Amino acid sequence: MLRRIVAGNKLGKESLHGRFVHPDHDFFRGCTVTLTFRCLAVFMIAVLAVAENSQSALPDETSATSAGIENAANELERGTAFERAEQWDEAVAHYERALKKTPNDKDLEYALRRARIQMSVSRRYLDESYQELLKSIRVSDMSRLLSEVYGKIESDYLDPISVTRFVSHGTESLYMGLANSHFLKLSAPQASVDRIASVRATLVKQYWNREVQNLQEAWSLIEEISSLCGRNLGISQRAVVLEYIFGGINALDHHSVLLTEDENRAMNSHVHGNLVGIGVVIQADSQKGILLERVFQGGPAAAGGLQAGDHIIAINGQDCRGVTTNEAASLLRGEPNSTVRLTYSRADGRQYTNSFRRQNFTIPSVAHAEMIDPARGIGYIRLEHFQDRTLAELDEAIENLRSQGMQALVWDLRGNPGGQLDVAHRVAQRFISDGVIVRTRGRGRNQSQEMLAGSLAAHQFPLALLVDENSASASEIIAGAVRDHNRGVIVGRTTFGKWSVQTIMPLTTRWGMALKMTTARFYSPHDHNYAGRGLEPDVAVPSAADVETLFFRPVAGEELRQDPDVVEAISVLDGRLSRNRQ
Repeated sequence: MLRRIVAGNKLGKESLHGRFVHPDHDFFRGCTVTLTFRCLAVFMIAVLAVAENSQSALPDETSATSAGIENAANELERGTAFERAEQWDEAVAHYERALKKTPNDKDLEYALRRARIQMSVSRRYLDESYQELLKSIRVSDMSRLLSEVYGKIESDYLDPISVTRFVSHGTESLYMGLANSHFLKLSAPQASVDRIASVRATLVKQYWNREVQNLQEAWSLIEEISSLCGRNLGISQRAVVLEYIFGGINALDHHSVLLTEDENRAMNSHVHGNLVGIGVVIQADSQKGILLERVFQGGPAAAGGLQAGDHIIAINGQDCRGVTTNEAASLLRGEPNSTVRLTYSRADGRQYTNSFRRQNFTIPSVAHAEMIDPARGIGYIRLEHFQDRTLAELDEAIENLRSQGMQALVWDLRGNPGGQLDVAHRVAQRFISDGVIVRTRGRGRNQSQEMLAGSLAAHQFPLALLVDENSASASEIIAGAVRDHNRGVIVGRTTFGKWSVQTIMPLTTRWGMALKMTTARFYSPHDHNYAGRGLEPDVAVPSAADVETLFFRPVAGEELRQDPDVVEAISVLDGRLSRNRQ
């Protein structure tokens, strides 16, 4: 969840953050790296991580332990294959799923951390605004940037972070960068393998977790390491210092990130629901090409006939089978009104080639609304984001359904990754008339607050709320309020479990950057925080094998009525309506 200081608030789904450990797993030396910036806000082409819940009966403690070790080893082997194939975004998604099956495994946690850092390094080096920063930022600007970033961490981050810890994570990020082909291509193109190995060994031997008392000592240490890298590898001071500033953010939780100008612009666009591109969410899919996980209605891709489940096999004539998600993303991005030519295949084997014009378009918050059971008076609304226009769209959808005789509502928040905090609060007020909606608690100024209902005109009709493992942040605020106020029945699967607030803080540099940082935790009206575990539904519905595919393409009418979650929700609401009529 994000609280925006200047231009509103946003919430979003991400995952756990590993501890800082010695880089003793060094098999990835020389690998190239790719990423997906794991936020739907960025370029609308990011991976949506899908959590997998796995439960099995365990006969005894010994066999359980053995099975856990074997499972972890198998998952590490699969993850290593992704890493060796230079597919770091896929490696991250794999390790996240593996840790759902084998929680707290230290090797898996480190593997996830390693992949995330490499993913982050590549994200920066594939970012055009970061490339420009590397060319032109002055030393004095970098010094001010370091002071400003750490100053905001010191005053507003959820937990205290020492200068030593911040700098140590910068050292780790530089160490990882020296095994990253994107970093090396731009910052050390002439460096030999032996010299790179020698500098990495020096980082571990002389600088790992080096104590510094203040920013002045930190700057001196960074300058010393910059000289080392410059003499031996030809790396510029800019590249080293920026790695320390951006990499130092790894000392914070995984939800925190220093945004480049392009990322900050994209994040702002998504907060307001206005995007530039063709409107797809993609994921590399082995040798099949680039899977379209989602095609947004109202975007150029949908208008041109692309469908969720299609595979892009060529972009502007360049074969993209076997490429990584972020490499494909780079090919898909472009200026408004520019065109991209795509060759894609459908499940039936047919291939198509069409051109799509990148455009500004709006993502609706209310993706679908209909009277799903007119005879019983049950309506359905699928809400996919909490952003600027959400309240107006929701009010319009509800009034339209009520005009058709709606007496109860199935409210679908499955797959909803979140949005703006204040919007979630105002949306909840439409259904809860009294008491607390949500509480936030943080260390900085204005980070602790209590948000109340205070709306006597709240809707009173029976409510069934659909959630799943991808319902996060703002969606979890709604679920927590519905649960604690006994306002409706929650149906589906356990929610994502984020339960923290991120604030986007614009920086004063001329480079258009911003710091997205965790500043508070949020709590349900009864003071529950479900971070890392999620909120369990009142009525659990097992996840069907095809539920992801069904959700990410338009579903309505009879197909929607056959959705297992919707079937259960209608049954619950029918029972409540029957009791009300008695």
